[in-house]
Amino acid sequence: MLGDLLSADPRTAQLFEPFSPLSGIACVDRWYASADLPGSPWRRVIDDYVAGQNTKWRTRQGETPNLARWFKGTPMLREYVAARLRRPHRIVVKCPYLTLSAQYLIERHDFRVLFTVRHPGAFLASLRRVQWDAAVWLDDLVEQGSCSREERAMATTQAAQAGLLWRIVNRHALETQRLLPDSAVLLSHEDFCADPHGEMARVTQGLSIDYSPRMQKAVSHATAGDVVIPPEGKVELLVRNASAMVGEWRNRVSARDEAELREICEPLYQQLVGTDWLGRPLDAAVTNRATERSVTR
Repeated sequence: MLGDLLSADPRTAQLFEPFSPLSGIACVDRWYASADLPGSPWRRVIDDYVAGQNTKWRTRQGETPNLARWFKGTPMLREYVAARLRRPHRIVVKCPYLTLSAQYLIERHDFRVLFTVRHPGAFLASLRRVQWDAAVWLDDLVEQGSCSREERAMATTQAAQAGLLWRIVNRHALETQRLLPDSAVLLSHEDFCADPHGEMARVTQGLSIDYSPRMQKAVSHATAGDVVIPPEGKVELLVRNASAMVGEWRNRVSARDEAELREICEPLYQQLVGTDWLGRPLDAAVTNRATERSVTR
């Protein structure tokens, strides 16, 4: 949704998940390409992709890469070719699988990066809804050196695996934002749901993008729908009731799962968004805990 919003203006093109091993660049065979690691082979792949050279795309099963397919192509290929030909004012690359390559994208290719931080509980609920397996992604991170084998071995439950993946990816986002504050912006998903226009105005300012009337209209449309809990398996093209979605994941995550997530993710979540687990400002949360202790005594 955010990719669609940031590319709402006519002079903008969106490139959707080029580093997905399922449907993106043909040589990408791992989730979360970790180009920020020294000596990473993903750097050459990124360089070629940005330059528009030597980039081959996956074909649908049974297809052959011929001239007709070049013009018809997959959506990703069509987007890529159109962007190379049109030379739009701005290109939005929507790809969470490049999170661990953000520093290289900024320093080598002058990208500006937006990280969306979702509550770990909402993240787990979404993985279950669309039946995605965090264990597969973790195994790829181990192979690339972005996750230790010891950490991976300790994550034996679905909640622990989702929590570990969330922590690895978002820890890197925070490190990138602190290292390169002029080129990286953090957006809390919960803050966006509570105030879509206010947060999008802040994000566009941080990215040096004009919050145009076209984009404002797109934000209103995308966040003022009836959907609060998306249907099973549905990933894209949802017009949400953004304000009603804040915290709705609590109805879909057990107390045991939430306790596991809290142990793994809560300290980092507080650093990222400035609230406690329940969404209260940290200062207020500290005051509330002190009050609770005094009442108990």
